[in-house]
Amino acid sequence: LATITLRFPAEPAFSTMMRHTPFTVGRRKDNDAPLPVDSSSGVSGHHLQIIFERGDYFVLDENSKFGTSLNGKPVTKGEPTQIKHGDRIGLGPIVKIEFSLPAGK
Repeated sequence: LATITLRFPAEPAFSTMMRHTPFTVGRRKDNDAPLPVDSSSGVSGHHLQIIFERGDYFVLDENSKFGTSLNGKPVTKGEPTQIKHGDRIGLGPIVKIEFSLPAGK
């Protein structure tokens, strides 16, 4: 199973396994991964989805207010962008999560 880990800010610690897709990430509690950040972080209530299709994972920005980046490059809203083990996904201008796959995947 893939894992999402909050890398910045480092506190509070947050990590979760993806048990299904689409997998939603954002500030609101009804997400699959409700990030422990407040509204000043730039993370939208429903910020993005991670999707598994045809053997690959993709990030999809859910029309967030401050956008999503992948390894520092902007992701086009509404357009699935492939992600790989170790990629850093930026939610807005501050928050960073890391996407990881089990060893050997």
